Amino acid sequence: MIKSLFYLLLLVTITGCNNQNIVHDEQTPEPEQIETEIAPEPIDTTALEDEAKFAYSEQNWDIAEIKYNQLIELEPEKTDYWFHLGNIYASTSRVESAIHSYRQAIIRDSKNIKAWNNMGISQLRQATITFLNMQDQLDKDDPLNARIDLIVNKISGLMENE
Repeated sequence: MIKSLFYLLLLVTITGCNNQNIVHDEQTPEPEQIETEIAPEPIDTTALEDEAKFAYSEQNWDIAEIKYNQLIELEPEKTDYWFHLGNIYASTSRVESAIHSYRQAIIRDSKNIKAWNNMGISQLRQATITFLNMQDQLDKDDPLNARIDLIVNKISGLMENE
């Protein structure tokens, strides 16, 4: 019996020493330190899309832009989201952003004729802005002024019904 107690005491001592030599990874928390993480609630894209469409239909461009950007973050492959975002940018005179958004819609659906059309119209607006900015840099008697006037008038004529 004394021999058994001796072995038991020896076993406890050896086990205790072994535990002292264990190196704990600082990134691995002890069981009492583990906190349960609360998973974020899934976003209801249907409700978000409804909010985006409503803001868009009301021409509340600030809210519509935020909602469509959120939708694009969640589902970047959706052509309609990019298309509507392009329309928002076009409606708020952000031509370069509109062109980018229409291009993203076309990348996802090359047969989206409305996106092609709107991108083309936006590019015409961009060209008009470029020519008008160039004209601001010219002297009044520069012969290029007449050419720029002609180009701007032609582009404006094309876009009259847009």
